Amino acid sequence: MNNVMNIDLETANALIAAGVSRASEIGVPMAISVVDTAGHVVALHRMDNANWHTIGLSQGKAMAAAAMRLPSADLGARWKDFPALTTAATVLNGGHFVPLPGGFPLRVNGQVVGAVGASGGTGAQDADVCLHGISGTGRFDAETPPAA
Repeated sequence: MNNVMNIDLETANALIAAGVSRASEIGVPMAISVVDTAGHVVALHRMDNANWHTIGLSQGKAMAAAAMRLPSADLGARWKDFPALTTAATVLNGGHFVPLPGGFPLRVNGQVVGAVGASGGTGAQDADVCLHGISGTGRFDAETPPAA
């Protein structure tokens, strides 16, 4: 029996709205993706003037965070000495596995229910937008920023 809880569309849209608000506040157009525990897109928003590649990068950061249950920046730091592992994970996931800053797992009562990823700014800006969305919805456990 599968008792996995996944993020729903209403919650994903609220998370994106909070993220878009923050991205607008800092003046950086972004794409924000929310995926379920299996890395499937639940919701995606590309702001006006966000570059075309931000869609794939935001999805890849969210997918990496969902798959590994860790912030995507942590994966990049842990795997920096293992480029073959990073390449293999990316290839095996059709390019949708990006271990760069800006992706976070989403937890409710300690259980991962999905992940969020943002792209369009610096890694720090992408992470800030995700963290603002996570805290701004009031529906997720607090996420701590990745170590610098």
